[in-house]
Order: sequence, then structure tokens, then C-alpha cells
Amino acid sequence: MLLNLYFSSTSVLPTAEATKAAGSNQDGGRYGEQGRHTGAHYMSETDGLNHPADKLAMIRQRIKKLQDEEVGLKAACVALPESERAGRYAIVSVSMVGRSSLDTKALREALGEAAVAPYMRTTEAVTVTVKEI
Repeated sequence: MLLNLYFSSTSVLPTAEATKAAGSNQDGGRYGEQGRHTGAHYMSETDGLNHPADKLAMIRQRIKKLQDEEVGLKAACVALPESERAGRYAIVSVSMVGRSSLDTKALREALGEAAVAPYMRTTEAVTVTVKEI
């Protein structure tokens, strides 16, 4: 089974000010009204994030930050002369690769859906989305 994870770029971690202003869940329960945690501090790294949704949201935020950092580092590596692409622990190589893909829309228009259908493959994927609450 293919696991396709959708990443939302929306930040789910509150600022320090928002955390202080929100306080804690005063009802003493793990979750507030309608099963949702009422304090903004629930996404703090120091809290015991027990719910998978909270952990997933935090991990996705970390991944997004790392992906943004990766984009900048890749650009920096490409800009380096080949003689300077070796670091202390790693070396990068930069190469140009070509890709070809089939334009199925144009193929359907040219040959018709009936001619293309026997060669189409359908796969299933699970999509997990995370929304801030």
C-alpha cells in the first residue's frame, strides 16, 4: 500500500506569547470542549504529545523547515565550482538529467479514451491531512 502524505505549510506551533496567553486546560481533562484540547500549549515540544495527530503535525512542520533548508543548500552546492564541492564529511556531485513523460491528456485526444484505457493503471493511495484546530 502506498502512503501519500499531504503536507500543509501552515504552522501548527504557537509562539511563546500565544502559549502563555492560552494557559492550560482548566477543566483538568486531556481534551476540552468537543474533544479538542483548549490550551494552545499542546504543541510544545516539552509537553507529552500523546495524540498521533499532534505528533504528525509537529513532524510535518519540522520536515517543512528541513525541506526549505535543503532548497537553499542545494542551490549553494550548484553554485560552487566543482573543485569546492567536497566538505569535511561529504561531497556533492551536480549533474543534469533528462526525463521524458507521457502526456496522457494529449494521447487521449489523439487516439481516444477507448484506445488508451487498456494501458492505464490505477493505484490507490491513503492521504492524511493535518489541520490546525
